[in-house]
Order: sequence, then structure tokens, then C-alpha cells
Amino acid sequence: MNFFIGGSPCSGKSTICDALAERHGLRAHHCDDHYDAHLSRALSGSSLAQFQRLSWLEASTTHSLERMIADELSANVELAAFALEDVDAIGSPVIAEGMPFLPDVMATLQPRAGAVYLVPSPAFQRWLYAEREWAQGLLATTADSIGVFERWMARDASNARFIHARATALGFAVLEVDGRLSLEETVTWCERHLGLTR
Repeated sequence: MNFFIGGSPCSGKSTICDALAERHGLRAHHCDDHYDAHLSRALSGSSLAQFQRLSWLEASTTHSLERMIADELSANVELAAFALEDVDAIGSPVIAEGMPFLPDVMATLQPRAGAVYLVPSPAFQRWLYAEREWAQGLLATTADSIGVFERWMARDASNARFIHARATALGFAVLEVDGRLSLEETVTWCERHLGLTR
């Protein structure tokens, strides 16, 4: 059986995935590590191909917030098909993480996938992005760094709310990450809801 951690950015998915893989002898799989390979497989004109036609900065400065939100969700639905193929090809028990494992996608799998969802609180999301050097590097390339950052945070917060609502409606466990739980407590929460035992 494979296990999945979905959710929006800056919620600790990668860290938790690695911790659970080491603890339970699973193969860790991170969607972001395979993004370029998945993009190369996207059909011309697909949601994913269109999503990447503009750079992140161009999209953040020219598209409406509503389009940014819709484009990211549509692209992640397409990415999910590639990510699930990758997991199936590994052959050994896997714990995989990434935004593409959206609740509506995972609910269609038979048998139903073992999945949990992590979403950051708006305040935690802002704090963590501000701590990431690569994020600050991107913002430094635009003259409107404040405006771009606000739209970026609004997009990710909206997607977090969407994932939270859909996961809850479909019966998946959801944890809002706000910094109050320790790493060990968060790992234990995921273990419990994924049905993993030591």
C-alpha cells in the first residue's frame, strides 16, 4: 500500500514525508523533484503547458488573481496523472507528497488512497515564505515586490482553503499547520491518520 501527503505550499509536506519514509522503511517521492520531466510530457495546449508558457513572475504581474488560482489548480490536476504513474512504477511501498495529490483526484482511486492533507495558516505561510531565500530571490527580480508577494500569498491562501474544504468534504484528514505543533507531533498526527504503525 502507498501513502500520500497532499496540501498547499509551505505546510511541511516534504519534511514530514522524509521523516515517515525513514521511520517506516518507505520510499519517499517528492512531486516537485520530477516537475521538469512531467512538464516535458505535457501535451501542447494542455492546462500544464499553458500554465508554464509564462514565467512565474510574468504570470504574477499580468494575470488576475482569479486566473492565477484557477491555472494552478488545473495544472496540478494534470500533474497528478504523471505523479501517480511515477508512484506506481516504483513498485515498493511509497510515501509521496505534493500539491498534485488533490482530494478530488485521490478520492477517485480504487481502492481509495490513504492520504492526509497539510495546509498552512495564512500567518504561517507568510512567515515561512519570508524565511526562504529562493522566494526572496524571486521577489528581488521585480520592481513591485510587495504587490507580487501579496498576490502570491493570496493565491496560495485561496488554494489552501480550497484543499481544506474539499479534503474535509471527501472524508480525508486535514491539519492546519500554524507552528503550534512540533515536527514530532505533526509526524505522529500523520502516522495516526494514515494508519501507519511502528
